[in-house]
Amino acid sequence: MRRKITIAAVSAALILILSAFVFADMISAGDEENTDSRADTAAVGTWYLSCYNDMDVLNEAFPDIYAFGSELVVRPDKKIYWHIGAAGAAGTYEAYGNQLSACVSEIMEPDEYRVAITLDDDGKLIMKYRSVPLEWTFASGTYE
Repeated sequence: MRRKITIAAVSAALILILSAFVFADMISAGDEENTDSRADTAAVGTWYLSCYNDMDVLNEAFPDIYAFGSELVVRPDKKIYWHIGAAGAAGTYEAYGNQLSACVSEIMEPDEYRVAITLDDDGKLIMKYRSVPLEWTFASGTYE
């Protein structure tokens, strides 16, 4: 049993290290300029999963969520990335009104897909990731 736990811990650590390299490559890729909008400027910053999410559903969909946490980062240079447990994605976004349309790839998958992220009237970001509805709350807006 102890050997299985050690193997799982090493595997999770390797996934996190690989994801750091993948995110760095995706974030450093160039992107086109876009017009400013409410979602573009209001969404820039770091976000965390809201306590109003169904944590049982999240734990089932992302088993490592309690070990590795969750974070969504929207950068002013049109880059976006998030992780939930050991899962995550990175790419670029465009803003339209109160929505962001993100073109992302998952950490271990090269295929790109689009994700719609809506800034609601309460200042939360709402999205679906892996068919799970997610609500993100704002944490901070400082960037290097």
